[in-house]
Amino acid sequence: MESDRRSTRRKFLEGTAAAIGGASMLNAQTGGQVPRRPFGKTGVQVSALGVGGYHLGSAEDSNDARRIVDAAIDAGINFFDNAWEYHEGRS
Repeated sequence: MESDRRSTRRKFLEGTAAAIGGASMLNAQTGGQVPRRPFGKTGVQVSALGVGGYHLGSAEDSNDARRIVDAAIDAGINFFDNAWEYHEGRS
């Protein structure tokens, strides 16, 4: 089971790295900023790319999850999809 978890974690982290790398490439193409879109009628502008919070609860520990969030914010992402139900609130 532990090897299955590591395999799943590895795939998740590789996917996250690819997404963040894509955001970095997008940043280079858009003058360093991830494009923003209006969030409904709230007037809030959110990044066109987001991070799904469900997977943060799958991180090995809170430090790994924090590194993912920090990297996303550093790449200009400010939209995080999250819910209490994701891993019983862990994400």
